[in-house]
Amino acid sequence: MTSDESQGWYFFRSKTVDEIRGCFQSNLWNRLILQISHEEPSILHASIALGSMHRKYKERGVSTSTTSLNDPAHVFSLRQYVKAIGSLRTRLQTTGDSRTREVTLITCLLFICLEMLQGQRIGALTHLQTGLRILSRTASQNDSLSSEPVQLVLKHDPDTVVDQLTDVFARLDYESTMFGQQSPHLHFIPEQSVAMPYAWVPATFFNIQEARQYLDTLSSAVFRFRGCLLEAAKSTITDPIDDVAKAILSQHAIARSLDLSSFPVLLGQLRILQSSLAIWLSALNAYNRPKSLFCLEDTRAIRLLEIQHFYVSFLISNCQSTKEMSCDSYNDDFKKILALSMSYLKDKALESSTSEPLHRTFTLESGVIPSLYLISVKCRDPILRRQAISMLYRATCQEGMWEGSIIARYVEQVADFEEAAANYCGELSKSDDIPELARFSDVILAISEDPGYGRLICARYRHEIDGKLHVWEEIFPLKG
Repeated sequence: MTSDESQGWYFFRSKTVDEIRGCFQSNLWNRLILQISHEEPSILHASIALGSMHRKYKERGVSTSTTSLNDPAHVFSLRQYVKAIGSLRTRLQTTGDSRTREVTLITCLLFICLEMLQGQRIGALTHLQTGLRILSRTASQNDSLSSEPVQLVLKHDPDTVVDQLTDVFARLDYESTMFGQQSPHLHFIPEQSVAMPYAWVPATFFNIQEARQYLDTLSSAVFRFRGCLLEAAKSTITDPIDDVAKAILSQHAIARSLDLSSFPVLLGQLRILQSSLAIWLSALNAYNRPKSLFCLEDTRAIRLLEIQHFYVSFLISNCQSTKEMSCDSYNDDFKKILALSMSYLKDKALESSTSEPLHRTFTLESGVIPSLYLISVKCRDPILRRQAISMLYRATCQEGMWEGSIIARYVEQVADFEEAAANYCGELSKSDDIPELARFSDVILAISEDPGYGRLICARYRHEIDGKLHVWEEIFPLKG
C-alpha cells in the first residue's frame, strides 16, 4: 500500500465510517465493511477512494463538484475507483462464491457515497439502481427492475451482511424519489408484519431500530403511493410538454386535483397510510416516555425520527390539496419541528467541533434537511420561514444528496418571489399576509441556459379566477 493509499484508508476507517452512519448505530459501517475490506481488493480500493474524497470534502467545506479534474486528490480517488472496478470484475468471474453478492453490494454502496460527495446525483442514482437490481434479482430471480415492485423483507434483527445492506438500500430507494425518480423500485416490509395487513404498525416499539424500520417502510409506501398518483396524472396530459422540468412539475401539480373516487384502491391506500403514520407517532411517543433511560445518542436518534416522520406525514396529508392557505394550519407543527431541528443540529455541531476543527459532516442518508426544505417552501409565517432558511444556510452537513447551503439559495428565492407577489404594503408579520394568489403549490429548480441565472418552474391553481392550473417560470440571478 502506498503512502497516499495508507492516508486515504486511515481517514476512511477513523473518520468516514463513524460519520457516514449519522446518529444511528451501524454494525455494517463500524465493523463489517472494515473487516471485509482486508480480504476484498475491490472494497479496499473503493474505501480508499471514498476516504480520500471525504478528506478533500472536509477541507473544502462543500461537495467536490467544483473541484478541477486535475486536482491531485480527485485524480487519486479516480484511480482508486478504477482499481476497485477492475478488482470487482475479476471477483465476478469467480463462480460459485457465496460472498460475491455482498462484495458487489458493498462496493456499489461505497461508489454511491463517492458520487454523492462529488455532487454527482446521476452517478449516485446509477449505482443505486445497480444495487437495487442485485437485490431484486435475489428476491425474484429476475435480471432487471420490473414495473411492479419486488417485495423484500427487512429483518427485525439483521444478522447477515446482505440483511444490513438491504436496510440501507431500502432507505436510499425511497430517498431517490426526492431527486427525480418517480417511485421506489422495491417494496420493503418489516419481518414482523409479513402476515399483517397493508402498512400495519405496532402500538409501541421495542427499540430505535424497530421504530426506524417501520418509518422506512411507511416512507417507501408513501413515495410509492405518490408514484401511482404521478402516473395517473401523466395519463391526463393530452398535449406533450417538451420541457422536462415543466412536464415533471405539471404531473406533481395535476396529481393534487385527481378525483380519487375514480381510483378506489389508491383512496384506500391513502387513508391507511395517514392512519398508519399517526399510529407510528403514537408508538414512538409511547417508547420515548421514560426519557431518562436514554443516552444522548438515542435521544438524538428519536428526535431525528420525529423530524423525518413529519416530512412524509405532511406529504401524504397534503397530496390532495390545491389550496396553499391550508398549510397555515401547520404553523404550530412547523415551529415544533424547527425547535427539534435546531436542537439536533446544535448537538451535532458540538459533537463534531470537539473532535476536529473542521466540522463539516457527510452522512449517507437524509436527516433534517428535507423537513427544513419543506418548511421553507410551505410555511408562510415570515419568522418561521426565515428561521428555516437560515438553518439551511448554517447547516454544517451534507445529507446524502441534500446540501443545505445549495437548498437554502433555492428556497430563499421561492420565499422572495411569493412575498413580492403578495404586494403587501409594510412588513410581513403573519401567514395571512401572503394571499392564495401569491403562493406556489409546486415549484422546482431547473437548469438555465445562462450559467449566471437560476430557473424556477412554478405552479398554482388560480382559485380566484377559474380554479385551473397555471404553470410558469421565474428567472433569478445566482448569488455569490
